[in-house]
Amino acid sequence: MKNVHIIDIPLFEASPLLRRSEPRDAVVRRVDFCRFPRVCADGRLRRGFTHNLSAGGLCLRAEQPEPIGGLIRLTVFGPGGDPGQERLGRVAWTRPTGASEHLMGISLLADLGKTPLRIRYRRKGAATAA
Repeated sequence: MKNVHIIDIPLFEASPLLRRSEPRDAVVRRVDFCRFPRVCADGRLRRGFTHNLSAGGLCLRAEQPEPIGGLIRLTVFGPGGDPGQERLGRVAWTRPTGASEHLMGISLLADLGKTPLRIRYRRKGAATAA
């Protein structure tokens, strides 16, 4: 199919905690996020703040966690309050803090531009067809 951005996402499987592959900066940025795709009434836009971030992921602090393995659409705002590019991310882990908030490890998957997006889920190690 032409002009469609295809993302292959392995089906979520429980695995040992992965080590960070790149350094993260401890910066606080506003993040607007929601479940992807929005399919029900509770798919509203929510707000959180980064705990740290890198080119490939971020740690998000929010009131309620998203399910591990779930996809979220997110926008990280710059230091001046300007919105960045919409991104698609996957929740890798969650952990409650002591202050009625949760930390979520988010792996960034793709920029969400105007190109239609198709997501294919596959079993770990399965070959993908182009």
